[in-house]
Amino acid sequence: MSPEARTPRLSRRVALAVLLAALGAATLLAGSRLRAQSLWIDEAITLVPVTAAGGPADLITRVRRLDTQPPASHLLLYAVRDLLPRDEIGWRLPSLLAAEAGILMLALLAGRLLGPAGLLAAGLCAQVSPYLLFYATEARNYALWFLAVAAAAYAMTRCLEAIAARRPPGAIAGWAAAWALANGLGLWTHLFHLFALLVQGVVLAGLAYALHPPRPVWRRAAVWGTAAFAGALALILPWVLTVVRVLGVARGVGWTRPFASASLGYIPFALVFGFSFGPDLRELHIRPAMTLLATHPLAMGLGALALAALLAGLWSVCRGGTDAIDDVAPVLFLLAPAVGILGPVAYAFALGFPLVPRHLMFLWPLVPMLQAWLWVRRKHFRPAVGAIVALQAFACGALLFAPAYAKDDERGAVRFAEAQSGGRPVILGDAAPLYVARGAGFMKAYTNPGSAVVLNSGATDLWLVDNRPWEDPEGTLRDRTARASERLGMTEAGAYEQFRGLVLRHWRRRGEAR
Repeated sequence: MSPEARTPRLSRRVALAVLLAALGAATLLAGSRLRAQSLWIDEAITLVPVTAAGGPADLITRVRRLDTQPPASHLLLYAVRDLLPRDEIGWRLPSLLAAEAGILMLALLAGRLLGPAGLLAAGLCAQVSPYLLFYATEARNYALWFLAVAAAAYAMTRCLEAIAARRPPGAIAGWAAAWALANGLGLWTHLFHLFALLVQGVVLAGLAYALHPPRPVWRRAAVWGTAAFAGALALILPWVLTVVRVLGVARGVGWTRPFASASLGYIPFALVFGFSFGPDLRELHIRPAMTLLATHPLAMGLGALALAALLAGLWSVCRGGTDAIDDVAPVLFLLAPAVGILGPVAYAFALGFPLVPRHLMFLWPLVPMLQAWLWVRRKHFRPAVGAIVALQAFACGALLFAPAYAKDDERGAVRFAEAQSGGRPVILGDAAPLYVARGAGFMKAYTNPGSAVVLNSGATDLWLVDNRPWEDPEGTLRDRTARASERLGMTEAGAYEQFRGLVLRHWRRRGEAR
């Protein structure tokens, strides 16, 4: 009997059971930390319209005032806002559940390609990704987008399998409809999902070239793929018409960053290790690349070794092999990312758009898929994959528990400001409208501190949550707030730096008791 025959094979049922247990444990662990950090600006852009909206139509109007993305995540949070607690847990839990569902879909996809071992490996590698965990624990659209991307990839695979197996048209149509719906959800969640459609189309063409299916098979695949893409575009058409005819086309984000090769080079590191291994988000916004290397030599060095190992593994799996499945690897791991990165980079160059790692969520699933592929198909890479997973798990722990990687403590700052104020404080911040219990809170990025809504508010105190200095290096907003306070008859009453990531600045009306 050969050694392979003596080795017990992992069954799909056991692999799925182990993975579900791991997903459940991870959900409980991450869920216990959802309230540990304050909400921040990107979450507030999502939540302020959700909390203030009087109905779905009002919600969509408010979304267009603050956000540049379609409203799927906003509508989801609006639908559950009266079912879940109106705090960090309630607002972030849908993202966490969406991420876990996406991991399951990605694992099932890997199982179709690599068997039970691939199912388990891909699911576990995705689960310990600090990149995904960051978006799974914030109230935004990126976890939902990941779910849509994973579901679309899985439905596409099942549709192609049904075509290859010459299943009845009804079975093929069912998977094609699921494929269209998943892509429709992706388009309603993030506009960059258009690039995901492009990647899927290129993968279809690449598979037809690499696998040489019979002509009737690839013709049916082309027809059903076209139908799925058309269905997805039809689903997003109402939003496009609403934007163009009624709401007006948004002009992108309100800040830009010069597009540099260094920032593009950091993206692979971020896709593997997120933002809690070495430099934190504040450093990444402020410090140049060489300073980051000098400040975090160990983390950046280990990250470079990990990326080199993955690159060597990529070369190995794309060199070909003895099985037909090996012909799929170059399409997935070379052609797909090469095509997928072109659109976002061109968009960033053309419009001065600040391309950051989250905009490549539609390509990120290739990272755990590659790790799983190496684990199953290139066993000599298992020590490297295990070491990378260990580093990722360490980064996940840092993201959940290390204060250095926590978001700005605006929650603590707002509560302090209210406790130190007279009868009607006005607080300008990123998430102030979500935390103010008395007085008034405004999003500083969308509020003129000298406007009538602030000046005529009868404020006894005016507070500014002064953070994110990379967006206002000259302190323009701080100066405008100081001038507004003078017109209100207020004097400067101090600045407080005990809150993580920010300076809380205070002006009090003359004669107002503390």
